[in-house]
Amino acid sequence: MLKTILSFLLLFAPVQGSFDKSICNNDDYLQDEVMFRYKSSYVNGQEYAELQTVCPEVYDPVTDYYKPSSCLMNGWTLAIGESAINMRNTYEIATGDIANVGLQKEYSRGIGNSGKYKLDSLVFTKRSGSKEIYSGTSIDLRTIVYIMDFSSCNPLWKAPVIAKDVELALFNSPNNSVKNNLETYYSTCSYGKTSFLPEFTQIVGPVPVPCSGVVPAPYRPNYKPPISKFSRRNETVNDWWDISKFCTASEQQAWERVALNYSVELARATGNIKLDSLLKWRNRLRNLYILPTGLKCGWSGYADVTCTSPSCSAYVKIGSLFNDLHLIMHESMHNYGLEHANRGILEYGDPTDLMGDFNKAGRNTLLCHNAPNLFRIGWASSVGNITISEMTSNLASFVIPVMSRSDKNMLFIDNGAKYYVSYRVRNATIGAFDSALHKSYSEKVQIHGYNGTQSERVFGFKTNILAALSVGSSWTNGVIKITFNSIVSDGALVDLYKL
Repeated sequence: MLKTILSFLLLFAPVQGSFDKSICNNDDYLQDEVMFRYKSSYVNGQEYAELQTVCPEVYDPVTDYYKPSSCLMNGWTLAIGESAINMRNTYEIATGDIANVGLQKEYSRGIGNSGKYKLDSLVFTKRSGSKEIYSGTSIDLRTIVYIMDFSSCNPLWKAPVIAKDVELALFNSPNNSVKNNLETYYSTCSYGKTSFLPEFTQIVGPVPVPCSGVVPAPYRPNYKPPISKFSRRNETVNDWWDISKFCTASEQQAWERVALNYSVELARATGNIKLDSLLKWRNRLRNLYILPTGLKCGWSGYADVTCTSPSCSAYVKIGSLFNDLHLIMHESMHNYGLEHANRGILEYGDPTDLMGDFNKAGRNTLLCHNAPNLFRIGWASSVGNITISEMTSNLASFVIPVMSRSDKNMLFIDNGAKYYVSYRVRNATIGAFDSALHKSYSEKVQIHGYNGTQSERVFGFKTNILAALSVGSSWTNGVIKITFNSIVSDGALVDLYKL
C-alpha cells in the first residue's frame, strides 16, 4: 500500500502564499478549496500518518442533507509519513480545516511530466475550533456505524459482522456478556463525562460497495494525461477507485460516498427519524466503518485524528468482533484527538494506555488512558500543580488517589519539561476501570512525560511513559527526584525532591 500511495504522492514544499482565483486551473497548476483530513495508524512498527484533502460538504436542497461538494482534489494524499506529520505541525492543520490550496505540477529531467505535484500556496478559509475537550458539560457522542460489504470485489470480502453482534459490542445491557462494550468503555474511562448511547447511534448495513468506479469531471479536450500510470485524472475523470487492488484516499472516499448515499436513501425510504437526525448533525458526527480483513490495506485500523469537522471517520478491519473492541476504541479515541502513547522511542509502546500497546488486554477488559491523555481531553485533573522553580522547600509529599477511584488522580510537575505522576491498580472485576492493566504496572506509581496542552491546536506532542515505580523506588531526571514512599488507604504517598 505504501508504494502505491508514494507513486502518486503530492510532494510537500512548505511555501505559503496568497490565493489567486484568476489563475486558470489546468493540468500544470490546480487550485481549489478543500478540507483537510489527518489520519493516523500503526504499520510495520512505525506510525503511519497521512494528510488527505477532500471536498468540503455543502447543503443539498434536493435531499435536505449535506454532501461532498465538487472539487479538483477530492481523495488526494497531500503528504504521508514524516512529511504529513511535519506539514500538519508546521501549518497547525486539524481535521476539518478548510483552505484554498494551489498545487504545481512537478517535471523531472529525462522524464518530463511526472504526474506529481507540490504545494505552492495554502490560505485557510475556515479553521475548526476545540470541541472535544470536556469543560463541564457531558459530551453525548453521535455515531453512525456502517457494516461494509465488498463482495463485489471478492466473495470473501462480504460484511464481516451482523447488526445484532454489533449491538452487543456497542451497548451495555443487563444481559450483555460483552462487558467492554463501547458504551461502558466511554462512561467508565471518562468518569461519566462522555456517553455513547443507543439513542444517538445508528447501525447501517450491510452496505454494498462497487468494486471500482470513477468520479466524472467536465470534459477537458486539451488535457494531456501524465506519464505516471498511477495518475487518477484524464480528459473526463477527476478520480477513480479500484478496491480490489488499492486502499488509498480515493478508495476510502469511494466507500464513504457509497455509505452516505446508502444511508440517505435508507432514511428517506423508511422514515427513520434517528438516522435522519444523525445525517443532519453538524457537530463531530462519528462515522465508524466496519470492514472485512481481506481488504488491501496495510493497517488494521485507520482514523481521523481529532473530530473538529462536522463529521469524522474511523475504519476498522474486523476479524473477531468481540476480540477487536480495544482496536475499535483505540481508533475512536483518535477521533477524540489522542495520539499514540509511546515508551521511549517505541511508537505505540505504552502498555498502560489504550493508545499504546493494548495487545495483552484480554476480552471483557478495559484499558483506560494514562494521566496526561486523561488530562489532554479533560477527563481527569490533578491533585497538585507544582512548578519546581517556585518550590520553597526541597521536599514535598502528596497522596495520589488510585486512578479508578477519582477523576482528580495525578500530580503535575513543571520544571521546563512537564511530568504527570499517577497511581494505577489492576481491577479484578471484568469490564471495570483498568481491568486490562498488566500486572507488571499494577500498584505502581507511573511517571509520564508530556509537553502538550489541553488544546487541539498544539501539535507534535505525544505521551511517553518514563517509569513505573514500586514502593521504595525512585526516578530522577537530575533536577527532581520522585520516590514512591508507601501505599496508604487513599492511594500512594509520593515524595518529590528538588535536587
